[in-house]
Amino acid sequence: MLPDKKNQKILPCHYFHQDAIGEYWEDRLPLSWAKDIVDNGIPVLSWGGWQDLNETGALRGYVAFQNEVAGRDIYLPMEEGQKTSPCYQQIMHKVVEMPNRI
Repeated sequence: MLPDKKNQKILPCHYFHQDAIGEYWEDRLPLSWAKDIVDNGIPVLSWGGWQDLNETGALRGYVAFQNEVAGRDIYLPMEEGQKTSPCYQQIMHKVVEMPNRI
């Protein structure tokens, strides 16, 4: 059940974990660390594939870091033409299927 309070921020985790509303779970979301990582000048190079199990996590992380640098909400999509920081990079690769072996 989603909170029904007007103007309350709804985090992506709320759609997946009904009991995840609250500071305890919000502090444990990896994207919530984006501000601390950027503020401390820690560069990040993440690697993901279009068919990886964690495909969207890698892209969401990249967007969160770039938005944090730009002073935007980390959960929003990047704006068209948004400047990017070279400190936060993402490598996406195509997963190659292995041939069936007998």
